[in-house]
Amino acid sequence: MKSWRLRDGETHRRHAQAWRDARTPEERDDITKEFGVRDSELLRLPYWDPITCTILDSMHAFFLNSIPGHIRNVWGVSMTSVSGDGSIGPKPHPPLPYRHHVAAALQILQNSHGTDGDVTKLSKTSKPVLWHLRFQFGLRRAGTVIMLSRTLLQWVSSDFRGGDFIEDLIVILIVE
Repeated sequence: MKSWRLRDGETHRRHAQAWRDARTPEERDDITKEFGVRDSELLRLPYWDPITCTILDSMHAFFLNSIPGHIRNVWGVSMTSVSGDGSIGPKPHPPLPYRHHVAAALQILQNSHGTDGDVTKLSKTSKPVLWHLRFQFGLRRAGTVIMLSRTLLQWVSSDFRGGDFIEDLIVILIVE
């Protein structure tokens, strides 16, 4: 934690103003990456301190399972760094898969019987498809394609929701 830089409201306001005054989107991206700041209408309020007046809504953050991501990505805390400084950040999400790839994977899940053959079929799906399915279900996303497939099939068989399963998932995963 010794490497963490303390922030103050005035410096935050200066960086946010530089972001607002930037001439190009690339310049704004550079400011955001370097300082972690964007402009906000709240910064126009002279009495509002962006550092001491910012709270994490714990009830909704807990319900949405966003606390770990907030701690790592917003606060920059890392459990793997000795200092706790997580400025390197996590890997980005894989690209969103095509709808027909997701639909094919969902079809395999819907028709699965928990056999090794189902694992083999699902493991032929691309890793981004499996990653995004597991992300949507709140499941761990690390591991090989075989591991992702096996645990996804186990989860589906333990929580199977009946005949409308694939249609519900397509609405959840694709329409959003």
